[in-house]
Amino acid sequence: MSQPRNKILLAFLWFARIVGLVYTVLILLFFLAYLFPPGEADFSWRDGISFFFFPFCVCAGLIISWKWSGIGAITTLLGLIGFHVSMRITGGAFDLNPFIDFPAIPAVIFIIYWLLHRK
Repeated sequence: MSQPRNKILLAFLWFARIVGLVYTVLILLFFLAYLFPPGEADFSWRDGISFFFFPFCVCAGLIISWKWSGIGAITTLLGLIGFHVSMRITGGAFDLNPFIDFPAIPAVIFIIYWLLHRK
């Protein structure tokens, strides 16, 4: 692989890592605020199912991507798909929310890096 191409791939990798890390920290803060509200907690089984996919699978995938970019990115994308499917099945709306679907951007960058960097 040529030197300039290597630097571009490395820049994309670090961009995806930093964006994924910032997003993960932000989501975990929101998640903790939801789990420990000032009043009485209102946590249903539907919340448990959707929380498995988002934020758990999504954030876990972004963290795994630091070491194994392909596996982590696929985990992130499957978490997003699972979240939307579970919301639809449990009676929620199919809502393409940019705040929720944003992790697809670093996940796609991780997949591109993984595909181009494989030996």
